Amino acid sequence: MRRGLRHPGRIRHDPLEASGSREVARMHLGRRGLWVAMAGLVVAGCLGRAGGAASGSPEAVPPEPVHGGRLVRVLSTGPDSLDPAKAVASETDRILANLYDGLLGADEQGRLVPRLAERYEVSADGLTYTFFLRRGVRFHNGREMTSDDVRFTFERLLDPATRYKRAADWQAVQAVQTPDPYTVVVRLSRPYAPFLAALADPSASIVPREAVETLATRPVGTGPFRFVEWVQESHVRLRRFDGYWDAPRPYLDEVIFRFIPDPAAALAAFLAGDADVVDISPDRVALLQAPGARPSRVVSGPANVVQILALNQARSPWDQLPVRRAVAHAIDRRELISVISEGRAKPLYSGLTPENAYFVPLDDPYPHDPAEARRLLSEAGYPDGVRATLVVPSVYEFHVQTAQLIQQQLARVGIRLEIQLVDWARWLAEVYAGEQYDATIIGFTGKLDPHPELSRYHSSYARNFVNFADPDYDRVIDEAVRTADPQRRRELYAEAQRILADRLAAIFLVDPTLTLAVAADVHGWAIYPHYIDDLRTVYRASGR
Repeated sequence: MRRGLRHPGRIRHDPLEASGSREVARMHLGRRGLWVAMAGLVVAGCLGRAGGAASGSPEAVPPEPVHGGRLVRVLSTGPDSLDPAKAVASETDRILANLYDGLLGADEQGRLVPRLAERYEVSADGLTYTFFLRRGVRFHNGREMTSDDVRFTFERLLDPATRYKRAADWQAVQAVQTPDPYTVVVRLSRPYAPFLAALADPSASIVPREAVETLATRPVGTGPFRFVEWVQESHVRLRRFDGYWDAPRPYLDEVIFRFIPDPAAALAAFLAGDADVVDISPDRVALLQAPGARPSRVVSGPANVVQILALNQARSPWDQLPVRRAVAHAIDRRELISVISEGRAKPLYSGLTPENAYFVPLDDPYPHDPAEARRLLSEAGYPDGVRATLVVPSVYEFHVQTAQLIQQQLARVGIRLEIQLVDWARWLAEVYAGEQYDATIIGFTGKLDPHPELSRYHSSYARNFVNFADPDYDRVIDEAVRTADPQRRRELYAEAQRILADRLAAIFLVDPTLTLAVAADVHGWAIYPHYIDDLRTVYRASGR
């Protein structure tokens, strides 16, 4: 088995969030916000939380930003749509974040910051949100953005015909009012604590009414870069938008998102100078350090992804808690971390990562104990073990490798899994949407608010594809989403995490480390908590 992490799964990889009255979970890995300022030489190290420096020889003072130059960013797959309300793949967000802006955004630490709204006010009862827009903001077609565009965008997200993947975030919206061209008032029917965080998601970006029919292939936004071309299976090309409201940024003249699904081919393109930023697995870092290799550095940070072994609880025997406990006791996370992630991952036992402000550290409720696993299976009526199929999306190397090792671990206690590799489209249709599976492995990306991450296990959630249903859990989540008090929310989400861990909504595995190779003259790269590439701050030292 080849080791190492490149892309720990993707469902918008958190998987795609499908349509429905409730939000569809977005899977793949999320990113923790960390500012990158590192040496021009190759250094391997892991960035800590809240902007810690990397080990090695960090760059003491990065050069001053300069304008000019082109950057090629390798992605594993191309976009599914360039319409922010229709796109569902996490990889697509990396592109959309540079074409569009929302009323709010998030910085490298995951804190909400103003974007198209200069400021906002929230009423004491949590039902009225008033946003004051920047003046002079222009779309890429040259027209000024006004409150009418915000109202149009929000009403489009509210329209069931849009099939917006995060519709659950908008169920409480009662009215969108525009008292003048630069003021937007959103009225809720009930308090909804995650609403501001929902506005910072790329999917809530503001779009112009006149371009909406062609956004999927010819996007028009207010972002730092404008669309040039999309060549299917090859690349998306963007150019600097000279009319961007946040001047003097962006610095780069051109950005190319190039699609290379094979990790070895992606790294080869980087080493040859045909790409400037690429995700790599830790076991390939040594290739960057070989004599004569292209000058580069390694940037690392928590992926902020919850990798899970999902057991379909609508099927026997996974509907029995003792059997799920047997699986949990058979899993050895230390071996997973050592073999698959080269030691660069954190064990998880519930639905949030340490990068989330609401995360609570938990002891392993079901520590590795093969003997106990066999005893539980026997008591549950399976003395001869269990046979099942483990469906894994073939495009995600990290999940495939994890599946292979888990297959070995479970076989030791009599649980025999047959691995079935499927393409991403089939996984989405049959597993995520159709729930036609026994077991699967995937990753959920981190979000700016804990609710989207934890609500996916609510019994009423449209894409609760693990089919976990627990009345105590539902009660906690229902109260948390209506609670504005941060301390009470913290208590409720802590209780929710404990329920998930104890009652095994899924077998929570690890939060891996994200590792990128970056050309030595590229500066200003940051790893964000919600899986975007914000290229406004990125520049080339030479400007070429």
